[in-house]
Amino acid sequence: MTRLLVFIIIGFLFSSLVHELGHLIMGLFRGWTFNSIIFGPFRIEAEQHTRKIRVMFEKDIKLWGGLASTIPNKDGQQGMKDFGHILLAGPWLSVIFGVVFLVLYIEFDFLLILAIAGESLGMGIVSLLPFPMRTGLVFTDGYRYLRIKKGGKSLLEEEAVFVLSTLEVFNKKVTFSEAENLARPLIESEDKIYKYYALHYLYHLARKLGSEDHMDRMSTMLVEASQHVSKNIRAILPIDE
Repeated sequence: MTRLLVFIIIGFLFSSLVHELGHLIMGLFRGWTFNSIIFGPFRIEAEQHTRKIRVMFEKDIKLWGGLASTIPNKDGQQGMKDFGHILLAGPWLSVIFGVVFLVLYIEFDFLLILAIAGESLGMGIVSLLPFPMRTGLVFTDGYRYLRIKKGGKSLLEEEAVFVLSTLEVFNKKVTFSEAENLARPLIESEDKIYKYYALHYLYHLARKLGSEDHMDRMSTMLVEASQHVSKNIRAILPIDE
């Protein structure tokens, strides 16, 4: 039993790494710049100024499921087109590796190989399903890609999530008015989680900028929006961090 549990954990870490490498490789292929990759408790990142690579322990357990980030070099429609390809690259690489390891298991009959095959295939197939399932705040890779391809309101919302997360991850300077305009599709969205995410970002930006008027307004809207999302979402994005 202990041996099986160890194999499952190793399989998860390997599958997570492969999935995130898919996103990362496609980002680099599209000309984006490497920022970081997280798989399990491991974080590999490039320092912002020197670009030196360093390996760290990832303290945020919520990110242990995996995350790859590259810095976009294009804005607008071309940037979102690239992002769409990056979204799909992770699941497809998971599926490919899952099939390869399944063939290896048939040949060598080793349980660890089966664990890697099963978890890679499961991760890839679930991520590609065209249904509105979520992994935390955002939809699965496949459904986000469909929303981008659909265009219209769905594209604007995904573009806003993409831009706000880029501003947040890379700590880019932006005025409150600029950020509020960028977040407008999410603030007006019928999707309660996306709306909560945008208001949470704006509230903390106003607090960082020391803008009490904006902070009070966002606080009122954020508290109201928090009543329409689950405890899990509020735990991921607590109002007072």
